[in-house]
Amino acid sequence: FPGQYEALLMTDVQKACKESESPDTNFPEVEVHTGLGYRDTVQFLEELIADAEIISFDIETWGGCLIDCISFASKLTEGICVPFYNSMSNEHWNRDEFHTIFNLIKELLESNIPKVAQNAQYDITILEYYYKIRVKNLVWDTMVAAHNLYCDFPKDLGTLISLYTSLPYHKYLKDTGSRWEYNGLDSISTLHVMRGEEKELEELGLLDHYKTITSPILRPLVDMQLAGVNVDIEFKNKAVEECELKMAYIMKLLDTALPNKINTSKTYTHKFNPNSPKDKKFLFYDVFKCRKVYHQGTLTTKSSALKEFIRKAKNDYIVFFAELCLGHKEASYLASRLKTELLDGRMHTQYDSSGTVTGRLNSKESILEGGKGTNLQNAQEGPQRRMMIPDEGEEFANVDLYAAEAYIVAAEAREYKMLEMLDAGAKIHTWIQEETKERYPEETKNYVYKKAKQTIHALNYGVEIPMMSMESGLSPEICQWQNTYYHSTFPGIKIRQKLLKEKLKERRMVESVLGRRRYFFAPYNHNLLNKAYAWPSQSFIGELTNIALRTLWSESMRHLVDDEHIWCLPCMNNHDGIVNRIKLGTREKVTGLIKRAFNIPVTVHDRTFTVPIDVSFGPNFNEIYEESKVIRYGQ
Repeated sequence: FPGQYEALLMTDVQKACKESESPDTNFPEVEVHTGLGYRDTVQFLEELIADAEIISFDIETWGGCLIDCISFASKLTEGICVPFYNSMSNEHWNRDEFHTIFNLIKELLESNIPKVAQNAQYDITILEYYYKIRVKNLVWDTMVAAHNLYCDFPKDLGTLISLYTSLPYHKYLKDTGSRWEYNGLDSISTLHVMRGEEKELEELGLLDHYKTITSPILRPLVDMQLAGVNVDIEFKNKAVEECELKMAYIMKLLDTALPNKINTSKTYTHKFNPNSPKDKKFLFYDVFKCRKVYHQGTLTTKSSALKEFIRKAKNDYIVFFAELCLGHKEASYLASRLKTELLDGRMHTQYDSSGTVTGRLNSKESILEGGKGTNLQNAQEGPQRRMMIPDEGEEFANVDLYAAEAYIVAAEAREYKMLEMLDAGAKIHTWIQEETKERYPEETKNYVYKKAKQTIHALNYGVEIPMMSMESGLSPEICQWQNTYYHSTFPGIKIRQKLLKEKLKERRMVESVLGRRRYFFAPYNHNLLNKAYAWPSQSFIGELTNIALRTLWSESMRHLVDDEHIWCLPCMNNHDGIVNRIKLGTREKVTGLIKRAFNIPVTVHDRTFTVPIDVSFGPNFNEIYEESKVIRYGQ
């Protein structure tokens, strides 16, 4: 967005001013050793193993998994690129030479020498899965550190070189035939960037946060992706079959109900395509004359519009066709998600620790070939979750930070009444929902908890009444009453918003209770204020979850050397909680381990507390919430 690029432009201008002090171009002198012979390459690697105090590394791949070269740098002035293949795609070394060099690379990466990389999760995942090299003692990821500093900035190495070094841009070399030099310069540049980031983090007082909270999560995330989650293949295939049968039945109904062919495509055999916006616009707007629904200024027939047609239908035909379109879309979407490509019968999901501005983990497709994984926070209840199951002899244990955001907002607002209600087990959303239903019984017959949760919590972040009305399905008058009632009951919430607004005007920055910061570069408007009000509490959840996940992973690793040791191995993160694999019959011991992992006292103003958690168990991802136990600390 504009403010982000304005900030980047300023850093470039400052660098240009500094360079203008001298008529000469003052680039640091660096040397990349490329194409060394066998003996010189072996000697260089042996010297790194013996003498290096820190090492940056980088791999280049073909086809996402085949490494064609790897580079190392232990100094700011020198690096080496070790090719596996040459530019003609032929093996660079003979078999004996490659065996020796590969073992030296493995020894170097598996040594305790501190390691540095850019987007380390990619490199160490490829190295471990395809080459059986487990990188040890990763101490710095320049991309993740950049996220800690300025989460809204681009975090590619080219941008970071511009921000934190005086090195010239070299990324064009990748496409000019100088791939080995490019690879070597990446490792040298990564070391330079690390030094610049380390200095800035220390100046801003964020270095400890990065080293103790953010960086240690990388190894558990890689292990979670590599292990994957077991999938019930039989259930998955049956669910896909049911979706396809449902879609075929809906198409038959549509073909029978429509007198003429709406879809004009010669290749499409049905009369109407329920996935075609053009067909749906013609049917609902031109034929049925439904009131037009817009999304971001564009006429739409997305699900929300179809539901609007049903609510305000003038005749049964509109309801009939809208419900069929919704049913077909849901079945089609579910089938596509269920057909997600698997590797060894498992779902391998990648977790990007710098994927969200709040620091919450972001799940997405895996980089492993054939193991695409999925976005877990968008996995809907039902077959999408049901197909994910623990391994034989295990069950799932889920930990949910169900009230963390409310706790932090109340503590920052010094809203002791809300804190007392939360301590007593109340859910603020349920409380407001019940109050609203009592006051407006006729108008709130369809006002369910899910809608209350979406909108009432947004009152902490300055939601506007029209948006609140649209999300909840309540009239603007009822939403206005909720807004007034909520803020008159908890006046500290508005005071918190005012203080954050003043801080944002003064410094364009807000801070989480654990010390993480976010600078807001976007234009100053209501949308920016909403994000600023929400960011501290949402970031806190991400930080708290990461700390506990690392603890659970570390404790569970002990079972590798002590088979009797109790373990609770994180296998999925669904944004606000952790799903763990545990052995059957260990619930009581595991609950104690989880309680210790999440026992993270937090001090806000004059109050120290530990956020309660909800621990539940189940045989699959969908039925994991049936047996639940809330753990409240200090009670």
